Amino acid sequence: MAGLMTKDGPHSYGNTVACRVRCADRRPCRSRDGRVDDQGHRRHVVRGEALHQAGRHLALDVAFRWTRRHVVAQVTVALTGGPVSSRVVVNFVAYQVAWFACVLGGAHGLPWAGVAVTAGAVAILLAGSPAPWRDAALITVVSLIGALWDGLLAGLGLLVYPSGMLLPWLAPVWIIAMWAGFATTFYVSMRWLLGRWWLASLFGAIGGPLAFYAGMRLGAVSFPDPVAALAVLAAGWAVLMPLTAWIAVKLEADPQAPTRTAANPQPLSP
Repeated sequence: MAGLMTKDGPHSYGNTVACRVRCADRRPCRSRDGRVDDQGHRRHVVRGEALHQAGRHLALDVAFRWTRRHVVAQVTVALTGGPVSSRVVVNFVAYQVAWFACVLGGAHGLPWAGVAVTAGAVAILLAGSPAPWRDAALITVVSLIGALWDGLLAGLGLLVYPSGMLLPWLAPVWIIAMWAGFATTFYVSMRWLLGRWWLASLFGAIGGPLAFYAGMRLGAVSFPDPVAALAVLAAGWAVLMPLTAWIAVKLEADPQAPTRTAANPQPLSP
């Protein structure tokens, strides 16, 4: 409480806001017998500072809640085209489960386990999709691209997989399944990438190598030359991510793609 005793007495007029609030007449706090009550003054200061801190915390809490409710909601709508639905959450969780099943299965000599889990995730998507043939076409095309791309990297010796390779220049079966699961996200949880080509390229250049690095840490893949492998992965995914998004847009715009009708009703929201 240093600084309370000044030439004006124990009540320092400009010392704290608390004194001006608690001592409205701005005169030194006095006891009943008229003597200067320094302890009373100190209590006023402590109480006032406590109220001041509580007010600051309340203001910060209100600002945080407002930001979370309004700003985050607006960003979510801007990126996804609408509020997050239960279908988006289910799709995201299903893909993450399939990804880990593929990686852990490939790392422990059980490549078909990941294939089985991914098949379940794909079935969930197709069952609730307003355009199952469109989704199936995207899954088929993306799986083929992934099989050839990762098979090429394996054939060049940039990537070494411990299990699941049926042919020397073809990706392991669990990698192909992972690509199929990846394709299920483009009309649901990663729909916000459609039409945002530069963002998709940046997202792929960063996310692709990080995913393979995580797989390496889990024992599903190894890099004889880590720098070269990660550099090639970054360059490749900078193209593959927007390419996949572009294919998804083209398939969605195809007027020949059949959709569910009133005879077979399904939710029409993506």
